[in-house]
Amino acid sequence: MSSVDYNRVANPSWGTDVLMTIQAFLGLLTLAVITGLFYARFSRATARIIFSNKAIIAKHNGKLELSFRIANERLNQIAEAHMSLHLTINEASLEGEHSRKFYDLKLEREHSPLFALSWTVRHPIDEKSPLFGMDEAKMREAEMGILASVTGIDETFSQPIIARHAYAVEDIVYNKRFKDIILWQDKKVHIDLKGIHDFHEGQ
Repeated sequence: MSSVDYNRVANPSWGTDVLMTIQAFLGLLTLAVITGLFYARFSRATARIIFSNKAIIAKHNGKLELSFRIANERLNQIAEAHMSLHLTINEASLEGEHSRKFYDLKLEREHSPLFALSWTVRHPIDEKSPLFGMDEAKMREAEMGILASVTGIDETFSQPIIARHAYAVEDIVYNKRFKDIILWQDKKVHIDLKGIHDFHEGQ
């Protein structure tokens, strides 16, 4: 790649020395660039966080809540995990101008110092919630969407990760309850990732 012995098979001259120098420089530069690209590609931490395909609106501890579930498919530890939830709807101004509005949804718990298995995210639907008083018909009329975003630090690579998911009106079910996916076997905690989307038919 560097052709450092190029002048041994040609008549020594100023031109061959310059060509050899250029080839050596480009050869080392190419090797360095390729090595850097491979390292950046394979050492980058990628989030493999699973979101439940449905969000549930039901009562929990006597209060109406919107909830969904996430799990860490890589089964490693994500430090300082932070969840944010946003509501997006179509609104019309007093002048009749239509636009897409975003509202923050307050969570029961938005921070987890250590996210390793699963996390049920809950938003209380009270008087302060933008979802308060909205039924399915109003949600469809406003073309409602819910955007979930989780960030954290991968402890294996010490790099930040981010994962997002969107729920439409069709992805919301009512008066259901998620099935438990945390299992105890041989005094160890296990998680059933296949059941992350499962829920009970009744409350």
